[in-house]
Amino acid sequence: MPGPAGRDLSGADLAHRGPTAGPADRADPGARVPRWIAYLFAALAIVLVPAVIRVIADAPPLLRAANWRLAWGGFDVGLAVMLAATGLALLRRSGLAAVLAAATAALLGCDAWLDTLSSVGMGRGSLLSAIAEAVLVELPLMVILLWVAAGTVRGPANRLSRRPRWLPGVFIVLALALGPWIGWLFISLPNSVMAAHWDVIRAGFMIALAILLAASAVALFRHWASARLLAAMTAALLVRDAWFNTLTAARPPHSGLALGVALLLELPLAGLCGWVSVRQAGPAFRVADRPATGPSDIGQPIAVPDPAGSGPRWPADGERQAC
Repeated sequence: MPGPAGRDLSGADLAHRGPTAGPADRADPGARVPRWIAYLFAALAIVLVPAVIRVIADAPPLLRAANWRLAWGGFDVGLAVMLAATGLALLRRSGLAAVLAAATAALLGCDAWLDTLSSVGMGRGSLLSAIAEAVLVELPLMVILLWVAAGTVRGPANRLSRRPRWLPGVFIVLALALGPWIGWLFISLPNSVMAAHWDVIRAGFMIALAILLAASAVALFRHWASARLLAAMTAALLVRDAWFNTLTAARPPHSGLALGVALLLELPLAGLCGWVSVRQAGPAFRVADRPATGPSDIGQPIAVPDPAGSGPRWPADGERQAC
């Protein structure tokens, strides 16, 4: 499609068409998030310190957990959904792939931590199975997901471009493979158990949550692109905690307290963390090998350097090519 002939593109014309956003402009996560959110995350991280001390001092090492079958089955359903969503996002080269990968990695770390410690006292077979599952499946997969997520914050040239082509398929296959495993959990797990090391489980989880909140606050203060990944991991931990605490609380007043904390604190905070992650997944996370073209460029000839002089110019009639 021919464009206007014989027109010089001056500096004023370039300014009129608007500046091109560079990597530095697109990688400023803090510009899209209100400042008070960073202060809130920092305050919550500090508040969790005495809460951790209280858990270590008062929490019972053994807890009669109710709805154990539903808690684990529902958790693995959510894990399968997150794995499938991560695989599909990578396949489509979506900017949300890093957020989903980070959140799924957090869920796998929680799974390994809770499953291994709570299996103590349930028989040698259960303990060895939990350890093998953590060492051979969950922790390696968590490292791969963190590698995928971290590769998107190094700069536009590296985002999602170096991931192996087979990796999305692996995540989708793993999500499908969890189907029979979830069915087996609903058949085999008891509805009520005596979960061991509950004080260590709760304290370790709250320490991880405090670290992620503090790291998210620092990343937002410093305008680091990794803030969205840290916020996504924090959201995953909060949703997982609300799910397990609400279901495993055996009787009042613990069941009512767990439900109140989930509805009034954990789920709203998880939603805020998720909003931070998605809010930052704007133009900053467009895949580098699919450059966007603004509406002003459609149907226009490309400016070429002027060998004689001063700057770019519009091509002459003989240099134009039809679209």
